[in-house]
Amino acid sequence: MKVFAIGDNVVDVYVDQRKMYLGGNALNFVTMATSFVDVDASYIGNFGDDYLVSYVKQTLAQVSVHFTDCQSLQGSSGFALIRLNAGDRQFLGSNRGGVLRQGIQLNSSALKKVNTSDLVHFNLNGNADEHLSKINGPKVIYDYSDYSSWEQIKKTIQYVDLACFSMGKARDQEVKEFLDKLGTIIPDQTVVLITRGEYGALVSWQGQVFNVGAKRGVKAVDTLGAGDAFITAFSIHLAKLGWRKEGVETALAIARDFSAQQLEVPGSFGHGKEVNENLIQELERKVWKK
Repeated sequence: MKVFAIGDNVVDVYVDQRKMYLGGNALNFVTMATSFVDVDASYIGNFGDDYLVSYVKQTLAQVSVHFTDCQSLQGSSGFALIRLNAGDRQFLGSNRGGVLRQGIQLNSSALKKVNTSDLVHFNLNGNADEHLSKINGPKVIYDYSDYSSWEQIKKTIQYVDLACFSMGKARDQEVKEFLDKLGTIIPDQTVVLITRGEYGALVSWQGQVFNVGAKRGVKAVDTLGAGDAFITAFSIHLAKLGWRKEGVETALAIARDFSAQQLEVPGSFGHGKEVNENLIQELERKVWKK
């Protein structure tokens, strides 16, 4: 199986630990995909020309993700400053994607590779929506995160096979109301995945709803990347099972277990590197301010 992600890469800098970890929704998808047997993963995005980029490329090479179709641009790598509080992340600021804001180029050679793959991942923060209409062949996964922009959903949902949303703090009634509203604009064939944190997750497919509870007894080291882990495992195994309703419950169970494992890993998927106070201070000066 071949999978692609087109979008963001972000270096998550934990200021209290003085460590950095590679992340970003798109990049997390492909790095986590390599955890599964017979999955070949490739990433398309932008690289900056600063100190952080060497860490980004080294980490991608270590986890066997291909990145030959990425652009190297003048400017800062995407980063976020984070502090952990009892295993839960607190975002302190970011540079809003750095060179990602310049837009992602997808040439004909890269597009051909993408269109001969099995899955391709886009996301709300990936700045790659313009390429959705060019995808012809693979199943399209779109991570809408906390679904803050209904306009973006309306513009993109027609191209999406698996629409993913995060509703970690929502109660059952709020989820139902959201699904009802989404049902007025979503194509009939689009599968909806909602991750709900401690409440588990659900899939809605042509009006049929499948639920899975959260795995209990897991001591969270770091919640960063747990949702990405769920999306990755679910989509890969749904595809391996023929992308049929009959495979949903199995894919959900696998995704629950894989996501729970990620809670016990620092950063999104480990591979951290120590940073010094000078670098943290430099990044603090680059944080985007309104």
